[in-house]
Amino acid sequence: MRRAVLATVMAVTTSLLVAVPQAQASSIGSCSSGVSGDFNGDGFKDLAVGAPLGDSDTVKNAGIVNVFYGGPNGLDVSNTPSPQLWFQGPKQTNGAGNLLGKPVIGDKFGSCLAAGDFNGDHKDDLAIGVFGDNVNGLSHAGAVNVIYGSASGLHAAGNQLWTQNSSGIPGAAQAGNWFGSALAAGDFNGDGFADLAIGAPNATIGGQASAGSVTAIYGSGAGLASTGAQLWIQGKTASGTLQGHPEPGDRFGAALAAGDFGGVGRDALAIGVPGEGIFGHDTNEGIVQVVYSNVTRGLKGGGNQVLFQGNNHILGTAENGDTFGAALAAGDFNHDGAADLAVGVPLEDLGKVADAGVVNVIYGNLTAHTLTSANNQMWSQNSPNVLDQAEAGDHFGAALTVGDFNGDTFADLAVGVPLEDAKATDDGAVNVIYGSATGLDATSAQQNQFWHQGSGSAGDVGENGDQFGASLAAGDYNNDTFGDLVIGVPFEGHSVNAQGDVITMLGSASGITNTAASYLDAGRSNVPGDPHAGDQWGAALG
Repeated sequence: MRRAVLATVMAVTTSLLVAVPQAQASSIGSCSSGVSGDFNGDGFKDLAVGAPLGDSDTVKNAGIVNVFYGGPNGLDVSNTPSPQLWFQGPKQTNGAGNLLGKPVIGDKFGSCLAAGDFNGDHKDDLAIGVFGDNVNGLSHAGAVNVIYGSASGLHAAGNQLWTQNSSGIPGAAQAGNWFGSALAAGDFNGDGFADLAIGAPNATIGGQASAGSVTAIYGSGAGLASTGAQLWIQGKTASGTLQGHPEPGDRFGAALAAGDFGGVGRDALAIGVPGEGIFGHDTNEGIVQVVYSNVTRGLKGGGNQVLFQGNNHILGTAENGDTFGAALAAGDFNHDGAADLAVGVPLEDLGKVADAGVVNVIYGNLTAHTLTSANNQMWSQNSPNVLDQAEAGDHFGAALTVGDFNGDTFADLAVGVPLEDAKATDDGAVNVIYGSATGLDATSAQQNQFWHQGSGSAGDVGENGDQFGASLAAGDYNNDTFGDLVIGVPFEGHSVNAQGDVITMLGSASGITNTAASYLDAGRSNVPGDPHAGDQWGAALG
């Protein structure tokens, strides 16, 4: 029964949990690492919330995004700027502005989100995945809307719509590519402008269905520009050559994360390939490709790494159906100046416990200027001192995010366990493991937490199928130096059934606390938009 659930829950690289052709074994947070941006440059992080099945003013299930601005009291709907509602097409009664594109049923606008300062004006900008968008009649080819920040917050002026048919973008749109179902922002050439990596995990490459591709678009003073845009696959393109070759169902680009793994002042790109079959006769063991960069052209072929369990002393054993690389997040867990990589493996079996899930952590190295296997870790709910225990179908590691929740300069890791039975069936949970000088460490109470909905914990009462922890984001929304944790509950019934909710839990010197934990939902006063059953509000966070 749990595997039947899995085919639905892990169907897309985005946060949308509906029955569609399987694309990756990950839940909501896999589309990006859930790092929030500051869209108006006031020092308070802001939050974008996707509802990929939300209704625009005129089109049902086209998808919407709400944006909430931080302030001294965190993500308060009374803050200035006021909460915004975004969707493709002309501004209607509730829209925040005119965006390029036309809303169509099933577009999934808001299925993935990523924030980065693409034009270097010190206000972050928002990339919005629309993996169901039709391009020149090609169904579900996919697109990405980009909205730029300003002193007054996100505004429609100069917004962009990128597809694989955009001028200067290498390759071509194809039906069913799902371009935009994974996103990551990072500075790949070290020029001070954030760049955008876009996954198209269902792309057919050389006749190989769902082999997958990734497009990199580079930032400039005028924002993202097609000049120097790159196309990456497993194998050779004009952009360069990566190890491996395209195979059916690899889903290269199903998850993405950017991080400076070598401490060189430029980000590298980690690319999840959860459908990769390593040993030929098996499938979906999964790998992660890491593409490094230089100052002349950004991401470069050659010298890339292929990571998987059992390879070069990385803990664990690659097994059929593990889906290593289904979720990714980067952060400096030991504060040594090199980013580290957390890899979700949500379908890992622990002994006879099927699909319990694990997270591998691989550390950056300032000498090698790459990720290395030295002191790598594998975490699960069966790890010593980690709270709760592994159970069949939990999917520990389906969503990941990184933040410094206790302000000690060491990045900490939040792990979504969306099918955990905490108080009800599949109501979901989140484990938090804290960083230290030796990396992630669960040996003390402060270094290890377990959160779920219910008495004495976070939010409402856990109910069947809520999937608390299916998406995650982190940011300092009240600017008190402690990172805060945002948890998506996309199937929570609030004002209507399965509308979805988002819970904010504040950081402190002792880490994440449920003191002053707060709800955001689309039905609240001052929040534009009208909630409907099945919106999956909170399915993506950024």
